[in-house]
Amino acid sequence: DIFWIDADCRVVAIEKNLPPCTKAAVCPEYQPARARYVLETRAGLADAFHILPGQSRIYFGKLCPKPAGLAAD
Repeated sequence: DIFWIDADCRVVAIEKNLPPCTKAAVCPEYQPARARYVLETRAGLADAFHILPGQSRIYFGKLCPKPAGLAAD
């Protein structure tokens, strides 16, 4: 899955279960508007964790840190 994330750590778009790009194929380009970050994960992660565009936030490292008052996972 590929997640597009805006400056507020909000998921703005998801491409689910994409096949790997091979050297023989012309690889498609994905580029939704409003995204600042892109996170690529294993296929099925969005569905497994019920991640939805506009309703979910993803926090990762220094680029998009979890707010101090937010409960730990």
